[in-house]
Amino acid sequence: MQYGSVVNSQKQTAVIITIFLLLKLFIHLPFNGRYGYHADELLHIAMAEQLAWGYKEGPPLISFLTWIWLQLGEGSLWTLRLLPTLCGAALVGLTGMMVRMLGGGPFAVLIACMALLLDPSFLATGYMMQPVVFDQLAWALCGFFLIRFVKNGNRSELLYLGVTAGLGMMNKLSIALYLCSLLIALLIKAGRKLKTREMIYVVVPALIILLPHLIWQINNGFPFISQLGELNTYYWSRTDYSTLIQQMLFSHGASGIVCGFGLASFWFSTSLRPFRFIGISFLVLQIVILCLQAKTYYSFGAFPVLYAAGAIGTVRLLKEWKRPLVNGTFFVMIILSGVLAMPAVVPVLRLNHTIAWFEMMRKHAGITAPLKWDDGTTGQIPQYFAQMLGWEELTKETLGVYHSLPESKRASTVILTDNYQQAGAISFFGKDQLPATASLRPSFFSLKDVHQNAEYTIIVSSGPREESVTPAGLLSSQQIDYPNAEVDGSVIYLIRRGAVIAYRAP
Repeated sequence: MQYGSVVNSQKQTAVIITIFLLLKLFIHLPFNGRYGYHADELLHIAMAEQLAWGYKEGPPLISFLTWIWLQLGEGSLWTLRLLPTLCGAALVGLTGMMVRMLGGGPFAVLIACMALLLDPSFLATGYMMQPVVFDQLAWALCGFFLIRFVKNGNRSELLYLGVTAGLGMMNKLSIALYLCSLLIALLIKAGRKLKTREMIYVVVPALIILLPHLIWQINNGFPFISQLGELNTYYWSRTDYSTLIQQMLFSHGASGIVCGFGLASFWFSTSLRPFRFIGISFLVLQIVILCLQAKTYYSFGAFPVLYAAGAIGTVRLLKEWKRPLVNGTFFVMIILSGVLAMPAVVPVLRLNHTIAWFEMMRKHAGITAPLKWDDGTTGQIPQYFAQMLGWEELTKETLGVYHSLPESKRASTVILTDNYQQAGAISFFGKDQLPATASLRPSFFSLKDVHQNAEYTIIVSSGPREESVTPAGLLSSQQIDYPNAEVDGSVIYLIRRGAVIAYRAP
């Protein structure tokens, strides 16, 4: 290839990546302030106000990033979601760059960026202040640096990989599973095999960065292990294998076709043979997730590199077929799939229009999967939208119950909630107005100090719990009515000391 054509190709690639970066921002930025704070975002805000090297929920990076937002003046929901949105855009650009490193041209870059941009799963996770989007970016960067190492053999790439892995584990420890699968596969089979002694370039910087959190885990009795047990009890075990397999196959919409081509390309393409270890590690990951019955989105960070390889394979197929109708249908499917899914994963519509959208999709297309909640019920909107609604109303009603007490009695009043979602909302929206809130289910809020000899207790329950309270001790109860919100049907109890006889979080 002549120098001029190489430069031209690089310019085309830069233009394509820039366009898709801007499209990603255009999809999210205008709507990032809609609906309200997600329950997880409220949790991270609460943790950011008490910085530590670890929490029961996980490592501290997400809390530190949220703390920066607090130091800048605790701005709006839109500003809170700005950083994760930028990371989501960076993930699109990184995917395009991996296409070039794997030998793809501008057309392949276009396909990869388009597929990732319109993937419903990445649309859903690419804008909220949660560990997920940072986790995806860290996973993709690990793949990026390993590809560069296999291509040029430069050990500095392993150092970058180690730093990325360390920061990634300070966000979510699950990246260690991906890194182990990649490195083991690279030790076994690759165009440039990783020597055992070279592992030090990865392991040492990663451990140095992770060390403060490891010390915290040791000092606190490894809450990570108990957290895994609780996740399995309350969430993972509720998902059957058939549902998990369906999610793996269909949660990426038509963009999943490109992922399929990517996995096949790593196995069968001659030019991608040096990177076959990536395909091996991906299959290992999916098997582990199935065995654990864990959430499929835990491995989404492994998909960008599949999109990169899949785009290269797609270009080859399209050139071989030379059928304009088939080629056109391929692009229409991906675009249509992403556009139709967008109202289901991004708050591009007002709430009443979102409800109408899902009703139409359910009536005319029989689509109900996005409406399935963790408890097995089917709502009118997805659960992650429902978890953005009603928190201010819940706090307002709790504040009303608190203020119903004589001022002299409020100092000896505590608030207990079923879960961290309720506790996070009350802590944020009731800041400086309500006493410390503790969660009955193990979480960051279960460690809160509350008045041990409280005369009155306000219990925020996800549903009716009258059978657990002695009638004589129950002073009042108030139900929250907020349709389509996860807090709908919650009940706020005001009780005297000693009134609770058998209360447990559901």
